[in-house]
Amino acid sequence: MLLALASVGPAWVGASSGAAVRLAWDPSTGAVLETPAVKVWLDRNEEMPAAEVRFLPDGSRQVLDRPTTTELSPACLKLTYRLTAPAGSVIDVLRTVTLVESGNDVAVVETFALRPSQPVTVDVEIFRPFALFPKQAGAQPGATCPLRSGWAKKVALCGQPLAAEYRLGHALTGDDASHLALPVVHVSGLPGGSAAVMADPAFSSLWEISWKDDAVQGRSRYRYAGSRVPLAHEETRRFGLWLSPRAEATAGFPAALDAFFAQMLPEVPPGPKWLHDIAMVGYDYLSDGGEGWDRDVRLLAEWLSPAERRRVALCLHGWYDAIGSYSYDPQARRIKDAWVAFGPTRKIPLTPAELKRRLRLARESGFRVLLYFGDGLASDSGVPGFRDAWVYRDAHGNATRGWQGPDTFGTTYWLNPAHPEVRAWFLDYLRALLEAFGPEVDGLVWDETFQSKIGQIAAEPEPAYCDRAMLALVKDLTERVHALDPQKVFLASDCSGVIPDVPGYAMVADGTYQDTACQPAAWSWGLFANWRNVLWSCNWADVTGLNKTRYGVETYGTPVAISNGWGDDRGPSEWTPQQREQILALFHRRLQRAERVRYLAADPLQAQRGDPLPAAEAGLVNWALASRGSRAQASSEDAPRYPAAGAINGVRDTTDWGNGHGWASNAGPRPHWLQVTFTRPQPIRRFVVITYHHDDAASTAQVWGVKDYELQVRDGRTDAWRTVVTESQGRAVGVRVHDLPQAVEVKEFRIVVRQVAPADGRARLLQLEAWGADGS
Repeated sequence: MLLALASVGPAWVGASSGAAVRLAWDPSTGAVLETPAVKVWLDRNEEMPAAEVRFLPDGSRQVLDRPTTTELSPACLKLTYRLTAPAGSVIDVLRTVTLVESGNDVAVVETFALRPSQPVTVDVEIFRPFALFPKQAGAQPGATCPLRSGWAKKVALCGQPLAAEYRLGHALTGDDASHLALPVVHVSGLPGGSAAVMADPAFSSLWEISWKDDAVQGRSRYRYAGSRVPLAHEETRRFGLWLSPRAEATAGFPAALDAFFAQMLPEVPPGPKWLHDIAMVGYDYLSDGGEGWDRDVRLLAEWLSPAERRRVALCLHGWYDAIGSYSYDPQARRIKDAWVAFGPTRKIPLTPAELKRRLRLARESGFRVLLYFGDGLASDSGVPGFRDAWVYRDAHGNATRGWQGPDTFGTTYWLNPAHPEVRAWFLDYLRALLEAFGPEVDGLVWDETFQSKIGQIAAEPEPAYCDRAMLALVKDLTERVHALDPQKVFLASDCSGVIPDVPGYAMVADGTYQDTACQPAAWSWGLFANWRNVLWSCNWADVTGLNKTRYGVETYGTPVAISNGWGDDRGPSEWTPQQREQILALFHRRLQRAERVRYLAADPLQAQRGDPLPAAEAGLVNWALASRGSRAQASSEDAPRYPAAGAINGVRDTTDWGNGHGWASNAGPRPHWLQVTFTRPQPIRRFVVITYHHDDAASTAQVWGVKDYELQVRDGRTDAWRTVVTESQGRAVGVRVHDLPQAVEVKEFRIVVRQVAPADGRARLLQLEAWGADGS
C-alpha cells in the first residue's frame, strides 16, 4: 500500500514537520503505518484478518499472516511467504514496503510479487484488505471514481461497499461495478484531509470500499486467469494508499490522480510542455498525388505568424510502401533506399531523401512535425514478408481484419502484440525509423492502438494477455523515443468513446492523436488516460464536419483539426475563402484558450440522453401512434427496414432498430422531413423528439442523432406549414421535450431536420410523439 501525508495545522502532519511517522510490522495486524492523524492497517480490515491467495475453482485459500522471513528498517519492510498451489507448485510471495519522503508528503510504496516454481494452471485470486482509522471524529466520507466515460463520479461511502474496477488482462466484474479509467479511487470527507487507493495499471484491480465502525474499510482484488494463461513467470504488482491535506473532493481528486502517476508509473514521465501549446493539428494522407503537403505547408506558413506556426502540429501519413512493412528492410535493419507509396493506387515514388525534404520543409517553416508510425497492429497480407504466424487469432482460430484503403494490397490482419517476434519487430522498426528521420521530426503517431481489446487473450505461440502486452509495447516504444530526445513524442490512438472496450494505452505514451473524426461523444472517454498529456483527434471531414471540430474546441479545449488526402480531401490550398476564414477564426479563438477540460463533474451519458421523459398524466395521450390510426410518411426512407411508420410504433428505445422500428432517411441533401397525420384534429400541447441513442459510447445521439430541426403544423385554413418549435442549439441528445405555451389544434405535423450528427447525413429517429388531451 502507499500512503502520503502533508502538513496542515495540527492534523495530517507529514514527516518534514518533525512529527512521528512510523512504518512497523505487528504480528497481530501486519504492516501498520502510524501518524499523528491516522492509523492505517495495510494488511487487514475488520472482516478480513490478513491478505489471502485463493485458487479457483475449488476455492482453496492460503492466508498471508505468517511471513517466512521479515526484514525491518526505519524506511523499508521486506516480507516473504511460501504457498503451496494445487498440483504441488510452490509460490513464493515477496513484498517490499518502502517509506519515501517527498517534501511534505510521505509515501509508502509496496511491490507485491508472486514467484511460482512451476506453471500454475488454475485461476489465482489475490485479496488485499486495508483499513484507515482517522484519529478525529466527524468524518463524512465519500468516494470519487475516475470512470472511463471521463466522469469523476462521486458517491457517499456507507456500510454497503462501493465496487469499482480497472480492467486489463482479466476482469472480475461486469456492469455491477463502476468501470475505472485509471486504477485509483479518491476518498474525501475525512477530518482534515482525503485519501486514495491505487494500483499499477498493468493488470485489473477491483476496489471494494465502505465506511464501517468509524473507519474506511476496504480491499483490492485481482485474479490471474491461470486456466487460460498459466502463471508461469514472476508477476509483480505495485499498490498504494494516499492521504492528502486537501479535504475537499474538488481539490483532492486532481492531486490523487497526480499521485497515481507519480507513484504507480514513476518510470513514465509526462510529455514535453510544448504539446500543451498546440492549437491546430493536421493530417496529410499523401494528398493530391503527393503534392498537397508542400502546397498546404507553404500556404499555412504564409497565413500564420511565426509564433502561431509553433502552435501547429502537422503529421505526414501514407509515406510508406505498405501497412505492416513501412519501408523497413528487416534483413538490412534499416529503411529502404527507395519505395513506392500507395502502390495499388496513387503510385508515388519516394526515397529517404525526398521524405526528409518534405519533413524539413514543414519544420523549417516553424511547424511542429509528426510522422505516421503505423496503423496499429495491422499488417497487409498482400505484400512480401507478411507473417501469418504473427496474426492474432481468437479462441476459435479467427483472425481480425483491419483497415482497407488505397494503401493496401490485400486483406490486413491484426497482429498479436504478445508474440515475442512481433514485439521485437516493432522495436527494431522504431530504431530504424528514428535513425533515418529522427532529426527531422518532433514525434511519431501510432494510429489505431485500439486493436487489442480489454481481456483479449492469444493462444499462440503461448497463452498471453494481449492488452497487457500492448500496454508494455506502447510504454517501451515511448521510452525509446524519449531516450533519443526527451522533447520528442510518441502518441497513441486509442479511439476510446468510439471503439468499445479499449484500455487507455495513452497513459504510458505522450498523449493521443486519434481517428475519432472529432466525434463529440468520444472526447470525454479519453480524458483520464491523457490526464498529464494531450487529447487530439483528426477530422477527415474538416470542412463539412467543421461543427464537430468546433464542438471539441469550445467544449473541451481541443485543437482545431485539419486534413487532406481522405474524406473531404481538401487541405488549406483547396479551401474556399469562406472556409479559410471559418477555420482560421476558430484557430485564433483556440489560441486564446489557456485551459482544457480534464474531467467531467456529471455523467456525460446522462447529458447525452437528453431531457427526462415526463411522467404519465391522466387524460394526456400520445396521438402520434399507428395504434391510434395515425399515419407517417417521410421525405425518404433509407431502406424498408427503416420506415417512417417505425417512428410512431410506441417503442422509445433501440429494441428492433433496423427491423421495422425507427426511421432513417437516405443520405440525400437536407432538410429531411417526417410527417404524421392523425385521423382527426387533436389539441396538442407537447411534442417529444426521440432520436437514435444508445448508451454505448459508439452509438450515442452525439454520433448518430438529429441536431437542429423545426416542428411544423399544417394550418387547416391556409394549408400552409407553420413552425411551432425551433431547435437550433446544435445539440444532439437522445430526448427533447417541447412543451407549448398553449395547446395547438393539429391534424398534420412534421419534423424538418436541418442538421444531423453523423457524417453520412442521414436523419435517424426512434419516435416522434405528439401529446394532447384524450378526447376519445
